[in-house]
Amino acid sequence: MTGQPTTKKVAAIANKFIQHARYKLTPREQKIILYMATLIKPEDSGFKTYLVPVSEIEYILKSSEDRKHGSFYERLDDLLDGITDKKISFPTDFVLDGVRLRGHINWVSGAIPKLNADGILCVEFGFSPQMKPFLLGLKQKFTQIDFREVAQMKSGFSIRIFQMCKAYYYENSRHGRNTLTVGLDEFKQRLGIPDKYPDF
Repeated sequence: MTGQPTTKKVAAIANKFIQHARYKLTPREQKIILYMATLIKPEDSGFKTYLVPVSEIEYILKSSEDRKHGSFYERLDDLLDGITDKKISFPTDFVLDGVRLRGHINWVSGAIPKLNADGILCVEFGFSPQMKPFLLGLKQKFTQIDFREVAQMKSGFSIRIFQMCKAYYYENSRHGRNTLTVGLDEFKQRLGIPDKYPDF
């Protein structure tokens, strides 16, 4: 694959996840997660395993600024190792000693090379079951992200902030609120960098 995908691929993600989940992914990790989410159908009641052609992953690796040196095999293995190890935390409805408890989950349950029905080499991904409330059965308060909108972005922060702004717009523009305001500490928490840039 040599260029940006021309087929529209849209991921639907719950606004509460976009606005309040805390995580840090590289640009290529964010792109592969979004690509996986585009494979979920609105009628799906449960997660399936999703096959992503290695050619699509190669495009994602080539389009990301943080790509590693080395063979494609090494970069692919590094991506799969990273994406299966990354964590997410998010606020829950439960409070203990006056502090809101957070949930902690993984993005995916696994990433395994596999041939599809046409004999094309793919990677079979499975979303973590705990991701269901954020990706499945969404009827309201969700945001659609077109994969093509982020495919050429070089910064993981750019991708994350773009999603936050888009989710805010979808939920608030009809009420005349078009300015997203986030406290600096909370903003850094959402970007997964609470201890970085102390002089920002």
